[in-house]
Amino acid sequence: MPSLAHHAPNSRAVSVWAGSLPAREPQNRRRERGMAQRCTAFEAAGTVSHPGAALAKSRTMRGGGTMRASRFWCGMVLAAMVAASAAAAPRGDAGRGAKLATVLGCHDCHGAGLTGKPVIDDPTIAKLNSSNLTRAVPRYTDRELARVLQRGVRPDGSHLWYMDAAPYAVMSPADLRDLIAYLRSVPPEGADQPRLVIGPRMLKAVQAGRFKPESATLAHDLAHPPFDGGPRLARGRYLARTACAGCHTPSLGGVKDPQAGDPPDLNVAAAYSQAEFRTMMRAGKGPGDRDLGDMTKAVQARFAAMPIADVDALHDYLSARAKAAGQ
Repeated sequence: MPSLAHHAPNSRAVSVWAGSLPAREPQNRRRERGMAQRCTAFEAAGTVSHPGAALAKSRTMRGGGTMRASRFWCGMVLAAMVAASAAAAPRGDAGRGAKLATVLGCHDCHGAGLTGKPVIDDPTIAKLNSSNLTRAVPRYTDRELARVLQRGVRPDGSHLWYMDAAPYAVMSPADLRDLIAYLRSVPPEGADQPRLVIGPRMLKAVQAGRFKPESATLAHDLAHPPFDGGPRLARGRYLARTACAGCHTPSLGGVKDPQAGDPPDLNVAAAYSQAEFRTMMRAGKGPGDRDLGDMTKAVQARFAAMPIADVDALHDYLSARAKAAGQ
């Protein structure tokens, strides 16, 4: 899977994104599983076959017993293997993760300092504040944080209701790793934000199945991915699915039954020439210096520093998507 990285000429992509600590290599998992099985086997047999066998035998008559010694040595070996595996895991780049957070719009929802802010303040619908990430992130392991981002489920089993998981679910491991490194680099500040309070209108929508937590909609989103134009357009597609899907929906089809100002189907990008699209993604202006409302604000806050190669890759993909749809 491509990363949200700048493709420098004649070079490999330099990642600016992030992820959970990657799963251990298959051979490491096999070694750990094999070691655990061997521990169980020789505990059951009451024998020891490691360099500490003599020590284990000497303890047998003093109440420690071979079983206890074998457990001790198994624990030591397994702990060393896990520590070695963790030490070997690649570390994320917080600097690139900061760029990723900007493009993704983390600060739009969680505030400039990631300390959270009110998102919905209507008692008939909900009182919803975005989380103070500087307080929440340190409580999670990298794997737990990745599950929150990519599946919308906290370690305690509770579900996120407002944050889109789809862009993170398709993110490359390197990008996700860098994002998490950045989130961990921000020092704790302020207090935790209040928990969600559901109002009567939202409650009715939830009970009727019209409004669901992110984890319940994610499977549908992933099962209906946007147009795939093959390897040549893969980078643009990746950028669209990660950087654009939060507003324009994971299908890139925009808001259903849109009203004025709602994010449109991104087939609209095909109406822009490459030069016009570059201007739009740099200055937030449409043809004729037209203000684009929320898109103008998004460009100024998120996309103005996007590498021009990425802007062009995004335009190429969106144009091909529109052409495939007959537009």
